[in-house]
Amino acid sequence: MPTIRIPSQLRMLTAGAADIPTAASTVRAALADLERLHPGVSARLFDARGELLPFIRLFVGSDDIGSRRGLDTELEARDELAIVPAIAGGR
Repeated sequence: MPTIRIPSQLRMLTAGAADIPTAASTVRAALADLERLHPGVSARLFDARGELLPFIRLFVGSDDIGSRRGLDTELEARDELAIVPAIAGGR
């Protein structure tokens, strides 16, 4: 079963859970599952048009979904979907 890796910035919406299992077969369906289980997560990931926010990256394993099929990227049983918010700062 694939898992969704939740960054620390969003864990307050998942009752502290770092990993959420999903039976979804695509990234899009996995994120819909996540929203169903933990309402409010989608507002932190998508804009009003349903587009992924520009400072959010999604990875299946080590591959950015942008280099695959985007939100329609398929998930395999042992895949980890990682939500990675941009890191800014420094000099």
